[in-house]
Amino acid sequence: MNSLPSSIEKYLTEEAGFSSTEVLALRHLLHGEAMTLRELATKTGKSTGVLDQAMKKLLTRKILRREMVNDTPKFALASPEDIRLWMKKDIQEKQKILRRKEQDFESFVRSIEQDIARPQIEYFEGEEGLKKAYGKLLDLSDKELFLYLPMLCKEEEDPLGECRAQFARERKRRKIFLRVVGHECPLGKRYQSRDQFEFRKTVLVPQSACPLSFEKAIAGDSIACFNHEQKRACFIHYPELAEAEREMFEVTAKRQKGADECPLEEENTLTNSSVHSGVKWLFRSKKGLVGLAVCAVIAGVIAQSLHLYMYRTLKQQVGERLLSIVATAAPELSENDIQKIHFARDMGTAEYSRIFEKLNQIRDQNENIRYVYVLRPTDQETLWQFVADADSSWELVAMQEEGMAEVDVVAPGTFYDISYPESLLKYAIPNEPFAEDDFVTDEWGTNLAAYAPIQNEGGDTIAILGVDMDVTDVLHLTNKKSSIWRWFSLFFVLFLGFMIFQFSSQEEPRLRNQSDATKLVK
Repeated sequence: MNSLPSSIEKYLTEEAGFSSTEVLALRHLLHGEAMTLRELATKTGKSTGVLDQAMKKLLTRKILRREMVNDTPKFALASPEDIRLWMKKDIQEKQKILRRKEQDFESFVRSIEQDIARPQIEYFEGEEGLKKAYGKLLDLSDKELFLYLPMLCKEEEDPLGECRAQFARERKRRKIFLRVVGHECPLGKRYQSRDQFEFRKTVLVPQSACPLSFEKAIAGDSIACFNHEQKRACFIHYPELAEAEREMFEVTAKRQKGADECPLEEENTLTNSSVHSGVKWLFRSKKGLVGLAVCAVIAGVIAQSLHLYMYRTLKQQVGERLLSIVATAAPELSENDIQKIHFARDMGTAEYSRIFEKLNQIRDQNENIRYVYVLRPTDQETLWQFVADADSSWELVAMQEEGMAEVDVVAPGTFYDISYPESLLKYAIPNEPFAEDDFVTDEWGTNLAAYAPIQNEGGDTIAILGVDMDVTDVLHLTNKKSSIWRWFSLFFVLFLGFMIFQFSSQEEPRLRNQSDATKLVK
């Protein structure tokens, strides 16, 4: 082999610490011929000074040997055994270094683990320190915060009242529920009475059960102690101790809760007996049944009255909406187009097409509109003629004649009888928009209609624009809006029933006692 493999060359430069000059010299000496420094300088292009330093390093590593040939020093590769021994020694030294680094790293990791397992303590002093401590308490809390709180003064008299108020606001913003164990005293009861407004739950215990003179909190894996007289706070970060304190808090709160509930057992028994008697009186006596019937009748009357009121109100609102639609759209219809349409054959004209498109545009732009049409008066007061209808076009007429569709086409010139008792249109030709006061029933159904006059340049009414809404749409809207009043009536019946039940639960025992007393007298 007379060349140096790239893998070995990479090892020599990157791991063994050889310089590029040393590797270059080795590459030329691999041919086996001993060379002087000048010969190597000629082959490598390096100066003799640089090569002299490289040769000294290679001789130290025993990779090269120095020979004297004709009193001239020459350099050649050492024996293969010497090179192998150097390689082995170099690898062993690197392994020792790596093992030493591994041992140092393991020692470092063990020291960190010991530091982590050791409880950490933090101190805060002064008013600013207490404010920071309360902020850190919230940072350590998850969803619940436990607090032992001695009731030493009123909340408004607390020197740190502003700090506590800010703490409470931030706690509620983060949705952290506060559970408090406090001393059973007037100040404690006053503090407990505001629980429902402060997103917290307070349990009061005798002072002997919780003899604390300072504030103690449990948040996450930490315990915090606050001494407000000395304005100091201390945090102990110790997960096992925090868990034990949390369990002790639960035990203290449950023990006091059980003590509060025991005196109520007898009262609950009496209450349940009274409730049972009241239910029997309510459903077995005539008075109870009559009371329930009266409640049901009252609720029904109220519900029906409210439904009728909503029906009339909604009908008026729908009429005003229809009136607004026709009053806005009527001026957009052309007088000239209307004057040119008189017979069914006029449906194929451009004038009818323009009116037909406008009527459909009016219907498409307004919800719950059933019919849109144009009528003109005749010589007879109760007869009007159709000019155009949103559901009748020349294409529909063609389809009907060819038998392709069964449609009700209202062609121009079709008479419309308005002699219905409900219609206001029969009294006079309108000169201003108006809406029907009630639903009008004709051959096309029962609808609520509104009309607006279409006038010529002289101000005379030549036709009217009509818009109809189906009665079922109005009833649907009425039922939708009056449903809330039905629920109100239902709850009203339940409320009256509850009041009767309350009366019966007191009246039945009184009547029974009165009956027993009468028997004793007899």
